[in-house]
Amino acid sequence: MRCEYKIDREIVLGDFLRSKGISRRMGRKIKSHGKTMVNGKPARFNAVLCPGDILTVEYFEEINANIPPARFPLNIIYQDDWLMVISKPANLSVLPSKKHRADNLVGRIAYYYQKTGCDRNIHIVNRLDYATSGLLAVAKDGHTHHLLASRALARRYLAVVRGIPAPAGVINLPIGRAIGHSIKRAIIDSGAEAISEYRLVAARAGLAIVEVSLKTGRTHQIRLHMSAIGHPIIGDRLYGDGGERLLLHSYYLAFVHPHSNRLCAFVNYPNWYENCKIVNDMRLKE
Repeated sequence: MRCEYKIDREIVLGDFLRSKGISRRMGRKIKSHGKTMVNGKPARFNAVLCPGDILTVEYFEEINANIPPARFPLNIIYQDDWLMVISKPANLSVLPSKKHRADNLVGRIAYYYQKTGCDRNIHIVNRLDYATSGLLAVAKDGHTHHLLASRALARRYLAVVRGIPAPAGVINLPIGRAIGHSIKRAIIDSGAEAISEYRLVAARAGLAIVEVSLKTGRTHQIRLHMSAIGHPIIGDRLYGDGGERLLLHSYYLAFVHPHSNRLCAFVNYPNWYENCKIVNDMRLKE
């Protein structure tokens, strides 16, 4: 990690770093494994910065070399020195596990790093279920991960559901672990708050396309919420009738870049939305 700031007011160096989202914990790591320089000269955290000073912060993060690389394609939508936005295919685990050790998204990123000589780490910012496809953000260092995780990520999904729901709605139903299941979730009063907003995009012959926005990010939230109101997602094996593929895709992701402070917004439609005959027949007129 290397950050450079132009100072616009008189302020103590340590206070300035905290104003930029660098936690005390990260500050200790910088002291131990990095350096802070003002106008090219080493400076302590109690140094007083003046307008016009250039503060450079470097932190040497230990690289995790224990991730088995997976030699499979990686669909990178965007990347810079700090982060990546990737479109994950359906039926791919994000993290390695005993069941998904040979191929997983983190392994694919590790192989891409290896192939391109990228000496960075992999920090998943927003996860997607194994069966869900679409956009997710990946930070390349712990500090960027912390900054992204502390900011709001706008996420929108497209799904094909059974039945025709109301034109729009808000689903506010708490979610917790289903009793006796390690993976499945359930609507339970003691669960964590979970809020989803949806709108109807298209409808035909007992099927509908909905756009869903997340206000919270619980495991299986959209799948469980749509099923709870009587409109399970097509292909859902846990909360619906099952099928070959879950038709749920994270198509929109937006956030304020943690280092440039510019708004970054990405749109990535699924193949079934652009090419599927059902969608072409169902799409409503604007």
